[in-house]
Amino acid sequence: MPYVSDDETRLLDASESRRLLTQFKELQKHETSGLIHNLEMSDESVAVWHFELKDFDTTSDGGRQLEEDLRILRRDYGEDKNVLCECRFRLPYPQNPPLIRVIRPRMRWYTGHVSAGGSICSEMLVNSGTKGRHGWQPSYSLDAVIRHIRFQMTDCESTTVNTPYNGVQRCGPLRIDLEREFCSDPMSEYSLYAAISAYDRAVEHHAAHGW
Repeated sequence: MPYVSDDETRLLDASESRRLLTQFKELQKHETSGLIHNLEMSDESVAVWHFELKDFDTTSDGGRQLEEDLRILRRDYGEDKNVLCECRFRLPYPQNPPLIRVIRPRMRWYTGHVSAGGSICSEMLVNSGTKGRHGWQPSYSLDAVIRHIRFQMTDCESTTVNTPYNGVQRCGPLRIDLEREFCSDPMSEYSLYAAISAYDRAVEHHAAHGW
C-alpha cells in the first residue's frame, strides 16, 4: 500500500485530530518510564511526531553494542545525541499503520530492522489485511508498537538476507555507521523520500517472499 503524500497528512477532520491528540497525550505518559524521550508534535502537522530513543537494554549483546555506539557518537558530536525518530500517520488512522522511521544517526544497512532509507521494517507496521495475522491491527497501541521496535532493534539474529535492491547483506542488531561505510557523515539525516521508498520496496519484497 503506497504511503500518503505530505499534503494528505494535513487534511485531517476534527475527529481525526482529536484522536491523534488523545494518542499523543497517552504516549507522553511513557516518557517517565524511559520508553521514549523528548516527544514533540511537528510544526508541519498534528499527524507528524518526533521522539528520541536511548537507554537500550544492556542485558543483551545488541543493546550493549548500540549503547557503546551512542557513547562514541555523544563523545564526538555532543551529549544530546540519541536515536531521533519520526512517527508519521496515514489516513484513515487507525485503519492504516503509521510510518515510523529513524531520522538520525545513520545506521549500518539492514541492522536492527532499519532499512537503507531509515524506515522501520517490521511486519507489525504493514497493513496486510486479514491474511496477515502478524501485520498491523487497528487495536495496537503506540506504546506497544514502540516497545516492539525497541526490542527488534537490539534483540535480533545476526544472519544474511537477500535484499530487494542491494543483494545479500549482513543483518543483525542495530549499529550506528560510525565507520562511514554507508554514509559520509553519521549525523546526516535520512530524507523522508528515502524512508518512504525503502518502506514501499520492503513491503513489495515481503509480499512476494514472506517475512
